[in-house]
Amino acid sequence: MAAAVDMLDFVMSCAARYAQQGRLLSWDEPVRLDVDEPSSSGMRFLLPTPAALFEEDFQFATGPTGETNFCLLVPAYEVEADLLASRGPEHLFDVLEEQDVDVSDLRRSALRIRGHGLT
Repeated sequence: MAAAVDMLDFVMSCAARYAQQGRLLSWDEPVRLDVDEPSSSGMRFLLPTPAALFEEDFQFATGPTGETNFCLLVPAYEVEADLLASRGPEHLFDVLEEQDVDVSDLRRSALRIRGHGLT
């Protein structure tokens, strides 16, 4: 039952964040959650990233009012959100790759940021 309550809190937190922003997500803007990502070790941020794992025809949908770009929401620690906000998505992705981070692992360690523009 606790996991269901955590998931409901998480979904409501995401919905409230979207309503507060009044606009769609951006690649270079981390989303701070009011609660930890369920089953994570203290991750409170979501990083919108291109859905590069999918075929391009799935990632984009064009309709009569414009184009929708689907994204993945990668759970992240505050230090990773700070790196995204200060240095941009390309730099963050380079550091994630350099440190061989599995972003799907909710129990992973946070990035080591020494020498990457944060103190």
